[in-house]
Amino acid sequence: MKKIVLFIFVSIIYSSKTLGFEFKVFHTNDLHSYFEGSGPDMSYTQKAGDGDIVKGHYARLAYKVKEERKKSRVPTMLVDAGDFFAGTLFHALAPNKKVNVFPEAEFFKLLNYDATTLGNHEFDAGDSGLLVMLDKWQAASVKTSIVSTNLIFHNEKSDLKKHVGRDKIIKPYMVRELSHEGNKLRVGILGLLGPDGALVSLGTRKDIGFTGFKDKESSKELGALTKYLSSYVEKIKKEEKLDIVMALLHGGHPEDTEILEEVPLIDLLIAGHTHTVYTKPIKVGNAILVQAGSFGRYLGKLELKWDGKKLHVLNKDTILDIDDSIPSDIEMSEAINSYKKEIDKFLINTGFSYDSFVFTSKETLIRRSESGNELGVLVTSGVREELNKTAFEPIDLYFTSLGLIRKNITKDHSYQLSDIFKIMAIGFDEEQKPGPKVVSFYLSKSEVFDLINFMEVYGMISHKFTPAFSNSVSYKNRWWGIPFLNKLGDLKLNGKSYDEWPEYIHVGTSQFVAAYLPKVQAMSYGMLEFIPKDKNGKVIDKPYIHPNKEYILLAKYLKSQYKN
Repeated sequence: MKKIVLFIFVSIIYSSKTLGFEFKVFHTNDLHSYFEGSGPDMSYTQKAGDGDIVKGHYARLAYKVKEERKKSRVPTMLVDAGDFFAGTLFHALAPNKKVNVFPEAEFFKLLNYDATTLGNHEFDAGDSGLLVMLDKWQAASVKTSIVSTNLIFHNEKSDLKKHVGRDKIIKPYMVRELSHEGNKLRVGILGLLGPDGALVSLGTRKDIGFTGFKDKESSKELGALTKYLSSYVEKIKKEEKLDIVMALLHGGHPEDTEILEEVPLIDLLIAGHTHTVYTKPIKVGNAILVQAGSFGRYLGKLELKWDGKKLHVLNKDTILDIDDSIPSDIEMSEAINSYKKEIDKFLINTGFSYDSFVFTSKETLIRRSESGNELGVLVTSGVREELNKTAFEPIDLYFTSLGLIRKNITKDHSYQLSDIFKIMAIGFDEEQKPGPKVVSFYLSKSEVFDLINFMEVYGMISHKFTPAFSNSVSYKNRWWGIPFLNKLGDLKLNGKSYDEWPEYIHVGTSQFVAAYLPKVQAMSYGMLEFIPKDKNGKVIDKPYIHPNKEYILLAKYLKSQYKN
C-alpha cells in the first residue's frame, strides 16, 4: 500500500512538471534587409519617444529582443520564417565577393537566432550569389541554422551541396532541447518553402528545387508537399523523441492552413511570404498558426505551455510593435553605420549616395494588385521616360510586375535614394551589384498583345504577377471578356489602336523580369512563346543591356519631376 501511494505521489509531481512546461517563442519573417526600418529613412532618429514615423529598424528590434530575453523566467527561442534577405541597399553586401561582411547573417548572430529558412528572395542573387553568402555565413561562425526540409537538388554536382546536410548550415531539420526546473522539452524545427515561393523564385534558382513545386512544368503541388511532410514528421518525431514539432513556412494563406490540416503532427507553424500580421494566433486543429507582418515592424511573441498533448498560448499580446517607443541598441546602430559606408562604394558614378535627397511627394500612391495601378504606372512610365533620353531606339512600352514594386509613396514625405531603391529593390546584375540592369528587345505586335493578356491572366493566379505597364499603353480590362479574345477593350499603344501598331514593338523591362520570358511556354502549357528580336524581326541571342539600373532611372525621373 505504501508503495502504491509513493508511486502515485511521485507520478503527480513528475506530471505536474513535465506536462506544464512553459517557454517563449519570438518570431520574425520577411525582414528583407530592412535594417533602417520601413522609412522614409531620413525620418528615423535614434532617440526613443520623439515621434519619428519610422516603423521597425534593426537597432530597435535588437533592443526589444534583448530586453524580452533578459526579463524572461522561462526558456526562449527566436526564429525567422525566411526572406531575411533582399529589399534594401543593405543586401548589396552579402553576395559580393569583394566585401567581407554579411549584414543579415551578422544580425542573426548578434541576436542568437535559433533558426531561419529559405524564402524565395534568398535566391535573388542566383546560385552563385547564394554560394558566396553561405561561404560568408560559415566564415563568420554564425550558429543560426537555415532549415529547409523540402529542398531537393536538380544538379547533384552543385557547389551549393557542400553547405547542405544534417551537420551543415542548411539542414533538413534541427532539434532544440529546452531545460527548465529540471525538466526538458525537445523541439524539432522544420523549414519549408511553399509552392508560391517556389514559383516566384523560378527565374533565379537553378540547382535547387522544392518538393511541392514542379519547376519544369511550373506547377504547384501542395498535395505532394503535405504527403511528404506527413511521413517525414512522423519519422523524425520518433527518431529524435520530439515533444513538439515547429515549422517555419515561407508561405502564407492558404498554404499555411492547408498544411496544418493535412499534417496534424505539426504543433506550431510560423508563416511568412504574404507579409500578413496575424493579430491573434490562429487555431488549426490543435496546432497554432502565426505570422508577424514584414520588414521588422513587428516582433511575434508567444508565451506557451505544453501539456503533453498540445500547446496553449498564455499571452494576449502576441504581436509587439517595433516603433519609436523602443530605444535603439548601440551595438546594432554602430554596425548599421559601418554597412552604409560600404554601400556608398557601390554607388560611385551613379550621381547619388545612400542618403542623397531625391524628392518630396505631393501625392499618396498605394501599391495594389490591380491593373492600371497608379504607382505601377508612375514607376514604369518614369523609367521609360528617363531611359528614352539615352536609348538607341525609343522604348515603346516598359513593363514589370506589381510584385516587384515593393513600397508605397506617401504625400508630404521626403525620400532619399535608399527609399527609392526599396521601391524597385529586387534583383542583381552579373557582377552581383544591387538592382538588375534594364534590357530591351523587339516583339511582334501579336506577341505584345499576348504578353498583356498573359500577364493579366497570370496575375489572377498569383497576384505578384499583376502587370504594371507604362502610360504608353492603355486598355480597358473587361470583366466579362475572354482572355486573348476580347478581354482587352480599346487597346492602344502610343495613342494608336492595334491595327495601326508597327509590326515590331520595342519593349523594355528589367533583367529579372526578362529571365521569366523563356519560362512562359511552360507556364502557359505550350500555348505562348515570347522570342526577343531586333527591330527588323530577326531573332537575337539575348536582349540589349542598357547601362543604367531601374532604381537609378526612377530616382533621376522623380528628382526632375518633383523639384522642391
